[in-house]
Amino acid sequence: MSDPTLTRAALLTLEEAVHTARYLQNPQSYAVKFALAYLHSIQPSDRRVFDDFWRALSEGSVSRGIALENSHKAIHAHLRIPHLEQDMWMVWRATFERLTTITGHGKKNPHRLGEAPPLPEHTDH
Repeated sequence: MSDPTLTRAALLTLEEAVHTARYLQNPQSYAVKFALAYLHSIQPSDRRVFDDFWRALSEGSVSRGIALENSHKAIHAHLRIPHLEQDMWMVWRATFERLTTITGHGKKNPHRLGEAPPLPEHTDH
C-alpha cells in the first residue's frame, strides 16, 4: 500500500531532477535513487521505466533532456498518476531560482518574462 504524500514527494523529486539536469551535469542523487525505488515498490511489475530515468540522468546534454522528459512521462503512465502541469511549473521555477545562485545567472526567472532559460556559461580552466 502506498502513501499518497510520499508518492507525491517522490514524483516531485523526479520532476526536480528533470529540471536540475537543464543546468547541471549528472544530477543523480540518493534522493532520486530513493524516489525511483519507492515508486517502483508501489507498482513493481516493470522496472525498465525507472532504470531508463536513472540512465537518462547521466546522458549527454542534448539527448538527456528528451530522454528524461520521456522517461518521466513513462513513469507517470506506468503508475497511472497524471503529470500535473502546475507541479511542473512550480518545481521548474523553484529549481531555477535555487540554481541561479549556483550557476551565477542572477534571479531572472525566464518563465515570467516568456524567455528561454539561460544557457550555462562555460569557462575553460
